[in-house]
Amino acid sequence: MNWLLQLNPAKHLFGRIFLWFWVTLILVVTVTAFTTREIARNQQGTITELNENQQRWLQESQPLLTRLPMLLSQARDLTRALERFGKRNRQLFVLLRQRDNQLISGIPLRDIGENTIFVRANASDEVVALRLRHFEFIGPVTAVFYNGEEYSLFLGRMVPPNPLREVRDQYPLALLSIALLLSALPCFLLARSLVMPLTALGRHARQMGAGNLQAKDIKTALRSDEIGQLAREFNVMATHLEDMMERQKRMISDISHELRSPLTRMQFAVTLAENEFGEAHPLCKRISKEANQLDTMLGQLLALARLENQQSLRFEHFQSNDMLSQILQDAAFEADAAHKNFNHNEGESVLLYGDPVLIASALENILRNAIKYAHEKVKLRTVKDNEVHWQVIIEDDGPGVADAHLTKLFTPFYRTSEARDRDSGGAGLGLAIAARAIYAHGGEIKASHSSSLGGLRIDVSLSIERER
Repeated sequence: MNWLLQLNPAKHLFGRIFLWFWVTLILVVTVTAFTTREIARNQQGTITELNENQQRWLQESQPLLTRLPMLLSQARDLTRALERFGKRNRQLFVLLRQRDNQLISGIPLRDIGENTIFVRANASDEVVALRLRHFEFIGPVTAVFYNGEEYSLFLGRMVPPNPLREVRDQYPLALLSIALLLSALPCFLLARSLVMPLTALGRHARQMGAGNLQAKDIKTALRSDEIGQLAREFNVMATHLEDMMERQKRMISDISHELRSPLTRMQFAVTLAENEFGEAHPLCKRISKEANQLDTMLGQLLALARLENQQSLRFEHFQSNDMLSQILQDAAFEADAAHKNFNHNEGESVLLYGDPVLIASALENILRNAIKYAHEKVKLRTVKDNEVHWQVIIEDDGPGVADAHLTKLFTPFYRTSEARDRDSGGAGLGLAIAARAIYAHGGEIKASHSSSLGGLRIDVSLSIERER
């Protein structure tokens, strides 16, 4: 029986699309054909055989129909006589003149329409039923002679009101509109069933791109069609990526810890060598420099690993300017030592919530990077955006970064081609650590060429806390 379930077209996206369009096409064709037939029937009327109700009506009206020809032959005005007799007997009477098929009625002829259906009924060999828009007639029931002219008499009555029929008769295009609406509903449901899971997959893909590797679309994965299969493959990929990243983070952390011991021994050995050969010895200076650089790199790796694992974060409320004060003093000192001009405008202080030490370290890394690559000028300013976000904008007049490198500046160990030499490029961890620190606080960081000084511009955005 499993193979029968596999043949079910509703379990596959292709079969579902095919069925939706097929059913919609059948629905539109059927309703359109029915509408066309109803419009034609309403315009021309229909002729049918008498049913039981109409036969009973004819039998009950026989006494009146027997007297009516004599009464009409003596009338001075046929139209007024038909109107008077109709009101008195609660019936409708219509005469069809044999000579020229002219209709004479006690009700306005515009309500009856053309005489075509009466002419067709008059040619019948038996009494028939005529169905018009608002009336039904039976006839010809008898012959009437007036002023030497022969007439065929038709007996009629009003059709009981029917709201649906009234709408159909007065608005013949209503059925077509309903058909369009009915066909739009399954098409809408089809489009919705296709777009919503794809939108959900796209949303989870963006979350993965932002670093949330736990983003999985469980609901879409429950579907039995191709989209469900795609969602399941997507979830498997997300799981593999998450495992791989966790192993990578753990490996970096473990390696950093393991290298601490030999590095400590190497620094101790360097100290002994300096005591024996002197600190000015070229080999001692070189080994000491490399050891210090390796120590800095290991510290940055450990800091990055802690940020990746959200470890050792101490959140508290603090004022932005209190955090910035020491950073600005240190940056001014470093800029002055490098013979560069550092301007800052910290603006109005705002209340933030997070780890002030970690945020300060992130901003300090960005500032040091700007001072390092600036030619002459570095600028920092803060902006309060609609009482919602606090922005820190750091600009320099340095050589900038090519467009291809902008989105990769915050990737660990990434350095632009202009900064690959060890004397100026560093290890490529400073901006990566800064970015992870900002992300850990739910903030945003981006690099651009829109610096007013002509170099690189980095924007940091953090959420403002409400005053308590």
